[in-house]
Amino acid sequence: MSKWEDLNITLRIEILTNTLRLEQSASDIIKAILRILKEKTKTLDNKSSSLSFKNKIDILQDLDELTKEAYDDLIKFMEIRNQLIHNHECTSFIKLSETNPEITNFLKKRFSNSITDPEASLYKSYKDLYLSC
Repeated sequence: MSKWEDLNITLRIEILTNTLRLEQSASDIIKAILRILKEKTKTLDNKSSSLSFKNKIDILQDLDELTKEAYDDLIKFMEIRNQLIHNHECTSFIKLSETNPEITNFLKKRFSNSITDPEASLYKSYKDLYLSC
């Protein structure tokens, strides 16, 4: 039986917090576009019947509220979120690059920076991705 690794809860909490903020923003934007004044809704709230984050982003794309670049950024953000939240082995951006190099290659290319430490550089690129979303 192997020893459990540190799960890097601090990073995972940040990823989850950022996701919750973006998803709430997506819901609020859709409500504004559709002129929904209710605070609580069946599809744009936090119920089992609610649309997923991806569904909300797809709706915004269908409504031409997102550029292709913004949509692609959000999809990559969700891919990072999925790995860091659901994959117990993915405890850092270096681990992410080992299991999903296409995601970290995207970060390096789209949000390049001059930081030499690989983990710090990928983290900065992630933060820039979040801010662009």
